[in-house]
Amino acid sequence: MRSGDFARAVTTDLQAIHAIGAAGPCRESQLRVRTARYHAGTMTSDPNRSEPGERFKCRITVLRKDFNEDLYRAHPYGEPAACSRFEVGQEFLTDSPWDPPPAFCPWAWGDLRPIIHRLHAGNPTVMVSCCTDGLRPVFFRLEAIPV
Repeated sequence: MRSGDFARAVTTDLQAIHAIGAAGPCRESQLRVRTARYHAGTMTSDPNRSEPGERFKCRITVLRKDFNEDLYRAHPYGEPAACSRFEVGQEFLTDSPWDPPPAFCPWAWGDLRPIIHRLHAGNPTVMVSCCTDGLRPVFFRLEAIPV
């Protein structure tokens, strides 16, 4: 890395910190800068590049819904059936790593959010995960989609 490139990257970060009112190079300030750069469309994987970074969305597909009847008999709560909020094959597309798509279960969103953040950042790995409802787990396929 050339010294001029480093100076430009540091200057850009300091300008962003100043623009959002953060004081000092603490971790919170760094997060606020990265968030501001993400929303401004200027976040890049290489801080020395001047062009905007590639943006991603996340596609979430419902793969399977289960109901563990044996566990339900031992620990009953809620309806004795698989989750009714999702249908197998249903797809959702996220516009933001912070906000769930309309009609998406808030509990499942909380369970999947760390993966969704990684995919919005450009991680190319296709992930399979599920919500943490042990009686009625729903399995999801998550993948990054370039915008």
